[in-house]
Amino acid sequence: MRDIDRKIQQKMFSQPELDKWGVFYCAQDTKIAKQFIDTMGKCLEQINYSAQQPREFPIRTNRF
Repeated sequence: MRDIDRKIQQKMFSQPELDKWGVFYCAQDTKIAKQFIDTMGKCLEQINYSAQQPREFPIRTNRF
């Protein structure tokens, strides 16, 4: 396991493109959702995983 860094940088044997995915979040958490999407994109890029931008689904909540 000493070469774990090297192994995770190699391309996976078979990887379907992540072309249809979405993020659901409460409207008041928009900033956190955007940070998550940005971080996810950076992580996917590091492992050479092909992915489209997710569709975003902000959910409005009624606060009493």
